Amino acid sequence: MNKLISAAFVMLFALTTATMAQEKPFFISATVGYNSYLSVNATGGNSSYYSGASVASPSWSDKKLMVGFEGGVYISKNLRVLLGGGYGHNETPGKAEYVGSEEANIPFYGETPDKKSTNATAFVGADYCFNTQHVVPFVGLRGRGAYGNSELKYNNAESMGKSLAETWTYGGAIVFGADYIFQGGLIIGCQFDLCSYTYGAVKYKPQPGLATNKSYCHDFGAIAAPMIRIGFNF
Repeated sequence: MNKLISAAFVMLFALTTATMAQEKPFFISATVGYNSYLSVNATGGNSSYYSGASVASPSWSDKKLMVGFEGGVYISKNLRVLLGGGYGHNETPGKAEYVGSEEANIPFYGETPDKKSTNATAFVGADYCFNTQHVVPFVGLRGRGAYGNSELKYNNAESMGKSLAETWTYGGAIVFGADYIFQGGLIIGCQFDLCSYTYGAVKYKPQPGLATNKSYCHDFGAIAAPMIRIGFNF
């Protein structure tokens, strides 16, 4: 994997020509940073006890590295706006149980529930760029949000219907970083959060008719969430 990334970088560098970033107002980049996606799992609806709702940690230090994408435009020589995000949806059809026989040594197969899940993340931001010939330091603002849900349904009377779970976060950050603009518009840069705040929440409803189990959290960060970008102005 490292050799593949190195080879791609060399190829991109070799394709550069002789045009400055300010002459190419649009940009798109691949990013390597912390994973801001959220996931949650709905619980079965036939239990007599449910533990307290636990919010997925929004802290960057609890996430894994992930490749993402962002794009934007320079609206002036010193100001640019950008956005990014992603979306995923998964469905698993259910399957009825298979009744075996102990006498005939035929195993029992339990029911497979119907499952659905959705994950989405998005951010929007603006940077003030201190332009030099090649190095572009910047300070900016980011607004971020993420959402995840899960639906679980067993097709039997004991499960008492559909089980639902949802989780979300939203917040913002002041970021600082710098990009190096090669001739031809190749961008290599990095950034980190000078300070950030994220609000997170989760709610579970194990079955229709039950009260929703909710929980909330607050996350503060400083000098955190480093990110690397490689892209192009065009």
